[in-house]
Parts: sequence; C-alpha cells; structure tokens
Amino acid sequence: MRRWIAFLVPFAVVVLLGTALVGWNRGWLGASDPGEAVFVTFEDLHSGPKAVRISGMAHYSAVVEQHVPGNLFHRPETYYLFGLFPPYDTESRMIEVLVRTPREPEDLVSFELMTVEGRLSRPALDKVPLDTEVILAKRSDYYFADDMLLLEPWSVEVGLDPRVKPRMEPE
Repeated sequence: MRRWIAFLVPFAVVVLLGTALVGWNRGWLGASDPGEAVFVTFEDLHSGPKAVRISGMAHYSAVVEQHVPGNLFHRPETYYLFGLFPPYDTESRMIEVLVRTPREPEDLVSFELMTVEGRLSRPALDKVPLDTEVILAKRSDYYFADDMLLLEPWSVEVGLDPRVKPRMEPE
C-alpha cells in the first residue's frame, strides 16, 4: 500500500495544480475579473488592461462562423470571428486584434467603424481553433500577428468613440 501512496500523492498534486492553473487562466475561479473597461488605442493594447474599450474598423470580408455545441449546462452558441483594425484602415491584412462575438455581421457590408468594449486575452485553442488562420487566409489573405490578441466583447457600438482623433483628409 505504501508503494501506491508514493505514486498517488504526487500524481494528485500535479493534477490539482494543473486544473487550478487552467481554471485561473480561463476565469473559472474568478481570479481573472477584467474590471472596468478603459479606453485604449491600438498602440496601447499590449501594455494595457484586460478590460478595454477600443474603436476601430471591422473587416467583414472574411468572417469565420464558429459553432459551439451545447451540453447539459449551456445551450449551443454561434460566434463570429473577424479582424479589428485601426480606424479607417481598409488595406491591412495582418490581424492584431481578433474579435469573437455572438453578434452577426450585417449582410453586404465589408467594413464597419465600431467601438468595442470587452475582455482582452491571448487566444486559447477552445476559442480560436488552429484552422481559423488558414480559413481567413484562403478567403481574403488575412494572417495573424505573432502577438495577436482576442477580444470578447460585452458591448458593440456602431461608430467611433468621441476620443478617437478624426481622420485628416489629404489636400
């Protein structure tokens, strides 16, 4: 019996610590409450807080529709993944901010200025599958930045935040 205890105790400790770490990282334990949303620009994203309010240009030319199957605890859900770029930027293809929202993009709209308020995090495989970048690349030549962030909004508003500097037209 003592032989088994020497094996089971370290095994149980590793399993419990691993589960607690994954749970803390995903917010299951309440340790990662994002707090009050703070207005940031694209330049301040990587050094900013977890809860952000950001204005930008949504690119709907390549949207990935993601179906999450339901189970005993929650209903099936559909999410839409698309890139968010700096305001008025319609030329870029490198996605630095990927938005994952249950709000369906409008039909026949390729670009939309929007202000998004939500939780900013590194993409996890259960939220951004590995084939997402391949799908986006095949549809419109989009690709992920090495330090791409995932934005899961709790509020989406059409239009820019008043704090965003207006675009200056060339003379």
